[in-house]
Amino acid sequence: MTTEEVLSHFGALDELIQIIYEGIERFVLLSSIDDIGQEWIVHLGLQGPEGRWWRGSWSDKDILRLTGANASETLLEGFADKIADAIVKGNAGVGDWVADKGAKIHLTLGDSASNASNDKPPMRVPLVELSTEQAASHATRVFWNLATEAQSRKCRINGGASYSAPATTAAYSYTPAPAVVSKNVTSAAPSLPKSSKDTSTLTGDKKIQMKRASPGTGTLDSSSTGATTKTTSGAGPSKAAKKPPPKGASLANPNKKARKYEAVEFESDDE
Repeated sequence: MTTEEVLSHFGALDELIQIIYEGIERFVLLSSIDDIGQEWIVHLGLQGPEGRWWRGSWSDKDILRLTGANASETLLEGFADKIADAIVKGNAGVGDWVADKGAKIHLTLGDSASNASNDKPPMRVPLVELSTEQAASHATRVFWNLATEAQSRKCRINGGASYSAPATTAAYSYTPAPAVVSKNVTSAAPSLPKSSKDTSTLTGDKKIQMKRASPGTGTLDSSSTGATTKTTSGAGPSKAAKKPPPKGASLANPNKKARKYEAVEFESDDE
């Protein structure tokens, strides 16, 4: 079985990413198959200001040494699935971790508890630290691959994410209700008589005048007379005062002169 044929069954380990916690340190693990299908490669990056990276790999010979030289395709695929399952479920760690430069550390794969029960040590992938230039080159390559894949998702890193407006925009779209209320109040205002207040006031004045002019109250005082005169003059034009009948006119019919009566003298009986 050729190298390409062996690695062709390791597709489950391509483009995997996971977070590893080792004590107080945090690592990011990247798993991939190289472009020509010759190796399974892992990169381990340390979270921190230094930006340190380590690299490890398995060739077809390393894989066949673990599975057997005559491993079938089914066995190879099952072996790759087992490693991928350990990474996805968080059963990957950093063995012999020290922060010293040039320290020999490795990536451990598999559940330690299950391996102890089966008397099998966890699988290990030796890691070698990259130089500063190699680490920067690898980081650039990762971002390049990420940007290339994002082209088919309208340049979005996460294909499942969609842009949505912020929750604070709804607050600015709120329309206060008082504008509608003021409109209703304005439309209802014309239904009220404009002179209702004045009419009620005049009616009250007339009632006061009638009460003061009722029998038993005596003559109206000067203030009452003045109020009555003012109210009457405001109600309309006053009637012209009647002229006295001409002198000598008849009282019954002013247009005719009064008849003159002469005294009738009767003769005395003595005459």
